[in-house]
Amino acid sequence: MKSSQDVKERLLDVSERLFAQKGYDHVSIREITSKAGSNLASVNYYFGGKGRLYEEVFRQRMVPRAKRIHDFFRSRLRAQKESTPGGIIKSLAESFMKGPVGDEERELHQQLIAREHTNPTGALDIMLKEVIYPFAQEIQELIKPWFKGASKEDITLCTLSITALIIYFSFIGRIPVSAVTGRVYDEKFTDLLVDHITRFSLYGLNYLIKGKEDS
Repeated sequence: MKSSQDVKERLLDVSERLFAQKGYDHVSIREITSKAGSNLASVNYYFGGKGRLYEEVFRQRMVPRAKRIHDFFRSRLRAQKESTPGGIIKSLAESFMKGPVGDEERELHQQLIAREHTNPTGALDIMLKEVIYPFAQEIQELIKPWFKGASKEDITLCTLSITALIIYFSFIGRIPVSAVTGRVYDEKFTDLLVDHITRFSLYGLNYLIKGKEDS
C-alpha cells in the first residue's frame, strides 16, 4: 500500500514532467492523477488544487535542484588553495556543466523555466526569491574585491553576463551548440566549454576594468 508521502512524491514527479512537456494550461488534473496512479481527488487533497501543485513543483523540485548546483559550487571553491576571479568563474561553470544535475533533470528544469518566460504564472517568483537573486548577490560579493574600479552596477551586469553565458552553454544552447560545432556534450567537450567560458569572462571583466581606468 502506498503511503501519503509516496503519493505526493509521485504526483510531483509526474506533474513536473507533464508541465515541462505541455505547459501549465494544457495539463489536466485527470491526466496527472491517471499517470501518477492516484485517485482524482488526490491533487486537491494533498496540494489544494492544480495551481498549488504547480507551485510545489517549483518549491520541491526546482529550488532544491538549483541549490544542489550552488552547494556544489561552494564545495569547489573551498577546495581551492587560493580564491581568484578565474577560479570563481571556472568553479561556477563546472558546477552547472559538470555538477550534480543529470541530463533528464536539466531538460525538465530548462523546459519549465522557458514556459514560465513565455506564459508566466508567477511560479518563477519562487525561484527568483529563494535561489536566483540570493545566489547572484553571493557571486557579486565574491568577484567584487578584485574589481574595485567597477561600480556596483558594473559588477551586477558582469555577474549576469557570466551567469547567462554559463546557462546558455549548459542548458538552453546544448542543441544548437552541438549542431554548429559538430560536437557532443561528452567530458572532453564540456571541459573545453568550461575553459572557454572562464577565459571569455575574464577577458570581458579585465577589459571593462581597464576601460574604466583609461577613461
